[in-house]
Amino acid sequence: MKSKTMRLATFGFLAFVITACNIGVNAPPTSNLNDAAATIVAQTLQAATESVVKGQTPANTPAPFASPAAPASTSTAPVLTINNPTNCRSGPGTSFQLITAFNPGTKLTILGRDTADNYWLVQLPQSQDTCWASGEYATASGNFASLPDITPTAGAASGVPARPGSLFYQWVGPCSSLTTTLNWADNANNETGYHVYRDNTLIADLPANATTYQDVTNVPVGATVTFSVEAYNAVGASGQRSISFACQ
Repeated sequence: MKSKTMRLATFGFLAFVITACNIGVNAPPTSNLNDAAATIVAQTLQAATESVVKGQTPANTPAPFASPAAPASTSTAPVLTINNPTNCRSGPGTSFQLITAFNPGTKLTILGRDTADNYWLVQLPQSQDTCWASGEYATASGNFASLPDITPTAGAASGVPARPGSLFYQWVGPCSSLTTTLNWADNANNETGYHVYRDNTLIADLPANATTYQDVTNVPVGATVTFSVEAYNAVGASGQRSISFACQ
């Protein structure tokens, strides 16, 4: 009996020692994952709230993206696209002389405009010459806001005749007796006649409605000769059509 009592006392003492050694030690974490996750979320929200209260940006908060810069504007050359068969004239109106005509789909560089009459001053393709086309039968596009607004002078419609149409030539040698045949389109309807020039020298004065002329002259071998044709009347002369070629 005495021995049994001593054994119980010994076990009791050991239990007390073990319990004493665990005083101040945290309890093991809970095995419940939901509770753990909830604890972490609560701690994060609390930290963020404290930072905002202090006027600070919470740690690890991504900065907003900067707004992308607007693309630089690119100006485009003003272009007139012909929608219907359109006449192009020496001025902005049907009373002006006919220069040429354009088919649908033709694109022309715009140089100026007459806003009041809805006409566009355009450059002829592959040429430095100009004419006026009606905006009623065409569409303007590109940057034309800065183009000059041109107002025709009074009496311009009854002015000089229209410029001759396309000028063609044929020549036959030898150069010492060069024979050149010229042909052009009669675009004017108020001309007195046509002047023909060789190297800027007047060589023929033809009647109204003329469309051809033949010239015979001596040209050095390899030299270039230039022919020009213009319509004229009492007011003045049209622009010239010119061609050049070398005699070989």
